[in-house]
Amino acid sequence: MEEDLAALQYDRRLVRSFFHAPSVAYAQGLISNAYGLGPLTDMGRRLVISLVMLLVAVGSLSADELLYSYEGIVVPYDTSAGWVIYDPCEPECSESIQDGHFVLTWVGGADIANYDLTIAASGEEPPPTLWVEWRFRSNNFFTTSPSCDGQFSVRYRHILDTIYMHGDAAISFSGDFAVFGLDVNNFHTYRFESRDGLHYTFAVDGDVFVDMIDAQGLARSRLQLRGRGACAGDQVNEWDYVRFGTLSSGEGIIASDPPAGILAPHTYAGLDRFSVTFSAPNFVYIDDITAEVTGGGEPPQVVRTWRRDNDGPETLEVVLDRPIPLNETTRFVFKNGAGGTSVISYTVRGVPAASAWTLVVMALLILAAGTIVVVRRCHRLAPLPPPRPAQPRLRHTRPRGTVGLRHDATPRVPDPMSRWGDVL
Repeated sequence: MEEDLAALQYDRRLVRSFFHAPSVAYAQGLISNAYGLGPLTDMGRRLVISLVMLLVAVGSLSADELLYSYEGIVVPYDTSAGWVIYDPCEPECSESIQDGHFVLTWVGGADIANYDLTIAASGEEPPPTLWVEWRFRSNNFFTTSPSCDGQFSVRYRHILDTIYMHGDAAISFSGDFAVFGLDVNNFHTYRFESRDGLHYTFAVDGDVFVDMIDAQGLARSRLQLRGRGACAGDQVNEWDYVRFGTLSSGEGIIASDPPAGILAPHTYAGLDRFSVTFSAPNFVYIDDITAEVTGGGEPPQVVRTWRRDNDGPETLEVVLDRPIPLNETTRFVFKNGAGGTSVISYTVRGVPAASAWTLVVMALLILAAGTIVVVRRCHRLAPLPPPRPAQPRLRHTRPRGTVGLRHDATPRVPDPMSRWGDVL
């Protein structure tokens, strides 16, 4: 597959989606030939092409059915996993299993490690529709070389394409499409979908960044998982899982975390993400979810849909750009691909921030008033005693040699033996 992609780099017969197509007429011709529309009149051909493109357009509303799952608990070429070694991991490369993840490590050099998985052998009928999903993490930042880190290739019917993956970026094989600014050292969920073997999409964390039409000719349908270790410095690639299956529709939501309904503010005042579990394996893109606020306020926007580590294919986490508003009911409407919807509603009871300070001031005033009342009750003053009757006050004049008087006017006789007889 590596050689096939290299040969197609110069002259690959691929057609961008109708939003990026260099030749819409060529894209229509591919669809006409693929669906046997050559003998039809131009008007009939346009009608059928329009119907086909309509079906393709609503493909992102569908759910999925699981056919295969590699969960990273053994090396890919273990008999229970079914992959084969295309290029061995040696000598600078090493393999390991850590925390349920398949890990490739390069120290001091580069070496290609390549693993191949057959979906349908040549001559066998591949699945009528196909989705492929994998979770990948790298410690490497993208600089100038797209192909020096992790890679994942999908070959399905007429489609052959590769995604170059770095810790912070995902780049298409053609280089025309890319996503930058991913969180380094975090797992990111990648997703491939095709309903007809011609039109396909690639998404990362729910954001579709490749939307194309390809026509390479029928061949063995297969997947390739690769690492190169050719970027600067030591590199670590981790693979959480690789899964594929067929697209279906009509799955409904059977549970959510937290449960739908009224939520306590002390626990969920900052609710900016939640998870939903469907009745069958499912994946929902960002554009398949609509948020509404009953009070007419500005609803939060869905910025990511992805599967967390070790969650089953039925469970999906929805990440919002901000917490849901307090004291309002926020409804999240999920399209199920069969013309129906599923709804999850949350209401977080709480007090708006503007009113919180008002309550604090009122509480302080009430506390102060209560303190005054308590002090008055606990420290009442005792009744004053009755006033004493007024008593005459005598002015004390004591001329030398005279008899002194007490306050009660009782005369005292001075002691003749004292020279200070005039002193009382």
